Parts: sequence; C-alpha cells; structure tokens
Amino acid sequence: MTIKFMQGERIRRALAAAAGAALVTTLAACGGASDEPGAEGVEEISVTVQPASFSAPVFLAIQKGWFEEAGLSVEVKTLPNAGAQMPLIASGDAQFAVAAIVPIVVAASQGLPVKMVAPASLYGSSQETAAVAIIVPGDSDADSAADLEGENVAVIGLKAAPEQLLRNAVEEDGGDPDGVKMVQMDYPTGFSALAKGDVAGMIITEPFVAQAEAQGYKVISYPELDTSPGGLFAAWFSNAKFLSESPDAARRFIEIINRANEYATQNPDEVNDIVAEQMKIDDQAKAALPDTTFATEFDEGSLSATVGDVEKFGWARGTPSVDDLVWTE
Repeated sequence: MTIKFMQGERIRRALAAAAGAALVTTLAACGGASDEPGAEGVEEISVTVQPASFSAPVFLAIQKGWFEEAGLSVEVKTLPNAGAQMPLIASGDAQFAVAAIVPIVVAASQGLPVKMVAPASLYGSSQETAAVAIIVPGDSDADSAADLEGENVAVIGLKAAPEQLLRNAVEEDGGDPDGVKMVQMDYPTGFSALAKGDVAGMIITEPFVAQAEAQGYKVISYPELDTSPGGLFAAWFSNAKFLSESPDAARRFIEIINRANEYATQNPDEVNDIVAEQMKIDDQAKAALPDTTFATEFDEGSLSATVGDVEKFGWARGTPSVDDLVWTE
C-alpha cells in the first residue's frame, strides 16, 4: 500500500529547502539584532520559527501590528527544526525561537544558555484536536502501541517529541519502549518503508493522519491523548545573556506573544491558514488540520513531566529544574 500525498512532494521540497537555508519572512522590517532601540526608538529583534502551528501566533501578531505598537521590529526566519534554531539562539544571532519542549530541555541540560520565556501550543485533549497518531497498515495485527514491541517503527525525530510520545504510549499500553527499534525517517521515506514492510508502524501528524486513514492505514494510538492530554507541547525561548541585557524588550515580546496566543486560540481558522501557507498544502489537506490551543502561562506540572522524560530516557547530560528552564527577572 502506497500513500498518495496531497501536495506531499511540495512539502518535502519546502522543508528540504529550509534545511539548506533560512527562509526570511518579510512581514516586518528586517535588520540585525540590537541591544538598544534604533534611531526612532524601535528595537530590532530576530526570531526563528518552524513550519508548524505553534509558530502561527507570531505571524498573527505581525499582521495585526502589535509588535510595531510595542516598539519592536521583528525579522522572522523559518527553519526546519530545533537543531537548526539552537545555534542561532546560543550565538545571539537570533533573540527568540519557538520549538517543542523536549529539545529545549535537552539543550539546557547540555549547558546551552537557553531560557523559556513564554508558552506556545498545547497537546490536544480530544480526538478532534489530536494532531499526532501512530499508524500501521490496515491488515496489521497491532491494535495498540505496545504491540509494536520488537518491531521497527518510523519516527521523524529521535530524542525529540515524536520519540517521547511513542515511548510513553508504548509504556502506557504495558509494553517496553526499549523493545521498539525507532528508525528516523522523513514522511515520504517512512510511508515507503511502511508500504514495503520495512517498518511495522509510524508516528505522524496531521494532515498526514487523515490522508493515511483515507488510504487504508489504521490508527492504533493517539499518543498525546494517552500520555499528555492538554499538556504543554512547545514554548518560546531565548538566550540568557540577551534576557539579562535587554529585559524590557523581552517583556514586550512576551506580552505580545501571550496576546497573540490568546487570539490564536479564539481564531483557529486563521492559524490553519498560516500553517497551510507555510507547508504549501491545499485546501483539502488544510481541512484536516485540527484546531490548536495556545497557553498564556507555563504549566509547571507539564514541564516537570517532560524534564522527567528527558532524564528517564537518558537524553540529558544533567537534569535542569523547571526554575532553571524558565526565565524570571
């Protein structure tokens, strides 16, 4: 069985291009970072995002003119993953970034000077809002994540949120996550391997879940619902040095992001319009995107659970506390 991607090749090419070079978004005035306001009292900051729903609020804030009102000129660079973002934040070439919680915790544990400054998106709390699923071929005997023990499973990101969710889902269902061989593959490669029988399952996100089901694949788990329903998935983070030197700019940025998060939760169609534009998907695929909920304050319990997972899985060199991770003045 071979899944036919709706605009999938275009998505693959777009992400591959992003991996080679930053895609600079010209929705706001561009310019290098500055610790002091510009000639007209405007502070220039650079932010980096990923082509994902958790990035949408910053584009909404730019469209609404909220950063401009706060005296901030924002340059946005879209990169494929947190691994590409971290060097920019660590070096100070970008002041803010948004990513899933796991790579932020891992980076902090390795001594990188990163601090979370504002929450971003939450995991879904119902099947209608779930964005992640574990799929198997329609004729597979597997009915739960634990049934994948002893099998090869395609995962788009290792030591990242996809592996975290898969491991927790297997354990929640009574299996041993160490017994699952996780193989890193992008979606086109993963679906090809699944069709050939080289992997027994795959963890994917929308809109690919809906497409996979339409092609006869079977969902055996919505791991976020089993392990982290409504928990914090992503957050904005910055460089500790920048935060200590420019706390006023940081406060203004955080205030606008929280305002944008609240607006985004109330206007999910606008969020999905931005995601569809970033991913270059058509209206049919866009219709499969779930509504995303955004937080306006950190959930300490959710953060602690992720820190615990990173430690349990052996991904951390040292274990940062929630207090270590979150910036406070």
